[in-house]
Amino acid sequence: MTTPHVSPDAAPLTPTVSPGALCGVRILDLTTVVFGPYASQILGDYGADVVKIEAPGGDSTRQTGPALEAGLSAIFLGMNRNKRSVVLDLKQSDARAALLTLIDRADVIMHSMRPQKMAKLGLDAATLCARNPRLIYAGLYGFGAGGAYDGRPAYDDIIQGLSGVADMMARQGGAPRYLPTIAADKTCGLIATHAILAALFQRERTGRGQAIEIPMFESMTSFMLVEHMYGRHLVDAPPEDRTAGYPRMLVPWRRPYQTADGYACVLPYTDTHWRLFFTHAGHPEDADDPRFASIASRTRHIGALYERAGAIVATQTTAHWLALCERLEIPAARVNGLDELEDDPHLASVGFFVDLEQNGHHYRFTRNPVTLADSQVAPTMPPHLGAHTREILREAGLDPAHIEAMLAKGAAIDRASAAPPLTQGEHPMTEQRPTTLLGRGFYWQEIEVGQRFHTFKRTVTETDIINFISATGMLETIFIDTTFEHGAIQGRPVPGALTYGLIEGMLMQTMVQGTGLALLEVHKKMLGPVVAGDTIWAEVEVTGVRPTSKLNRAVVTSAILVKNQHGKAVMDYTAVRMLAGQP
Repeated sequence: MTTPHVSPDAAPLTPTVSPGALCGVRILDLTTVVFGPYASQILGDYGADVVKIEAPGGDSTRQTGPALEAGLSAIFLGMNRNKRSVVLDLKQSDARAALLTLIDRADVIMHSMRPQKMAKLGLDAATLCARNPRLIYAGLYGFGAGGAYDGRPAYDDIIQGLSGVADMMARQGGAPRYLPTIAADKTCGLIATHAILAALFQRERTGRGQAIEIPMFESMTSFMLVEHMYGRHLVDAPPEDRTAGYPRMLVPWRRPYQTADGYACVLPYTDTHWRLFFTHAGHPEDADDPRFASIASRTRHIGALYERAGAIVATQTTAHWLALCERLEIPAARVNGLDELEDDPHLASVGFFVDLEQNGHHYRFTRNPVTLADSQVAPTMPPHLGAHTREILREAGLDPAHIEAMLAKGAAIDRASAAPPLTQGEHPMTEQRPTTLLGRGFYWQEIEVGQRFHTFKRTVTETDIINFISATGMLETIFIDTTFEHGAIQGRPVPGALTYGLIEGMLMQTMVQGTGLALLEVHKKMLGPVVAGDTIWAEVEVTGVRPTSKLNRAVVTSAILVKNQHGKAVMDYTAVRMLAGQP
């Protein structure tokens, strides 16, 4: 269900006149994290059919932040609306062949893998554009091809540091810092979006697709130097005029002004604005100060100007300055807290926030901020991992029997059939509803001692290992059982804590999704190595169910045996959980 989160007197939204502006455009998005997914979300907001192609482990942001449903974390929700999800294990030839079939019918493919890796998979630009001459092949990289940094890994913090963001913050505040937002990823995502749209528009004229490259470093540096190139434009100017950095942005007084009871954003800009501000604030002498008389002189004395304005604003309340500036038509506003944005009267009146409901849970999203008179696309829920695998492979014309064979051997994963078949003597924890179809975990009344089931299968990736170590912020050796775990990242044995965490993530999508109240106790033991590329899953047997005396909950003990793709046991652990009862 889609419900705009609006005030009672909100203006009605413009009725949909036609399908989305990009209706009929198929985007295959192989990117992860923020840069690419943010770009493809915008394309989805304009009506494109965005197919998120994920590895068996899924996008790492599925596990970043709190969640109401497993795999739909807070960060993932922010950049994956209006998409469908397909899971393909591209290490397997059948999965690569299926992707090529999808590419034959696609308009755009987006990826953020190194070109060498794409070439090894047979997915390089030359190969795919020859196969589908109308294809837009968008490579989203850290650095441009052929440059000194070509092939280096890049994340938002790295690009903020390289592109001058941290230096800009140091000039204003005294120490290098990153902006407290994912500025580089999001900015470069916007650039990727308009690059893809430009290539699509050119194809409408020529009938030909093309390869395009969107490098983060160059894109963010271009963004930063719009104003901060400043005097560096003037090659023949004297040295004192050839400095980088727009002074108005860098003075320490450029910030919300403190008032007598809070803060306010006040920005007189034109000559008339400043004269009115000083005069009506009771300081006509400042209006006559030659340093503040014109934009050229104000620019030369911007620090003194903002310091003086701050001293004046501090003498009155926020309400006083907002009323005065409104009367004088000087731009001004209060300072909104992040938690206050949903209650901002303007955002509420235009229906900017939209509420969605899924599986009994309520979610809130922003809509596309752009309004097109003939195109309006309502937000849809970000997809569960592999929620549309069967659907999209069938749309591509793959034989149903071949699809089922791919699912059986893990070349593809569909969320509705993620669990492996049960062997004789095993049964789902509810006979009428297999574990992966519940849409929730099990209430304690639905289980009994001796019941057994399987989790779905998951391939461990190199990205899992790198993200795990990065997220802990600790030395890798802390997590390594040296009996089984040693070596370099490629083909390396996986930290035992990561193996355990991946299995627990699977259980959160089956046994205890929404019903697990607490994990009380865990005893685990590594039985063998797990390496990047292995596929792991778990056999779970319920060994104890002890209802509490007062509350509607029970302590449930399970024996969990983790196996790899060869059926070899690699971890054994016992988990004691608190499960909720039927409401």
